[in-house]
Amino acid sequence: MSISTIILGKNKEKREEKILHLVADSKFSLINNPDFKIIEKTKNKKSIGIEEVREIGKYLKILPISHTQKIVLIKEANVLTPEAQNSLLKILEEPPVYARIILEAETEQKFLPTIISRCQILQAEPDFLVDETELDFKNISLSDRFDWAEKTSKLEKEEVIKILNSILKTAKKREQKLSKNSINLLLEVIDNLSKYNLNVRLALEYLSLNFEKEDNKI
Repeated sequence: MSISTIILGKNKEKREEKILHLVADSKFSLINNPDFKIIEKTKNKKSIGIEEVREIGKYLKILPISHTQKIVLIKEANVLTPEAQNSLLKILEEPPVYARIILEAETEQKFLPTIISRCQILQAEPDFLVDETELDFKNISLSDRFDWAEKTSKLEKEEVIKILNSILKTAKKREQKLSKNSINLLLEVIDNLSKYNLNVRLALEYLSLNFEKEDNKI
């Protein structure tokens, strides 16, 4: 089954980079490609209406010409009208097997819940600032850790692993006195995420709950 994706992020360039990463295929050009279609609002309009979405339906009824898939990119998809989103939902529910639909927007606030439920959500960038304070787990409350886990789990697994490695590096750089348990726990979560198909959010919540400061430091 084809996968529909929503790419979120306040930085437009970061969203575009994520799109390029998704369609990274040396044989799939985004320029003058009949199997790639962009839908966006016109300069004299403030929204994307139902007519533009109907174009998508017509476009996807035609088989790919020179590729195994057809890609539709909806730019600034948060300006889709409710009517347009309901029309798009019908396409997302039963897309052709060769179709890939990508929506990009700053936030998910204006999307219908039914649209969000039909798509994979990817963050083009963290919606929070990762700094040394946030990486210093021993000074973060359990509530803040779970909030961090929820936000971080929206990133791709590779990015999550990089962040966890940064926690270790930051701790060493700042000479934080972490317990053996905390060090081993970080290493365990990093190793398991790297090797197995784990639920990222559950893994991060497990880390947040069990990461602790002990008297026996290393």
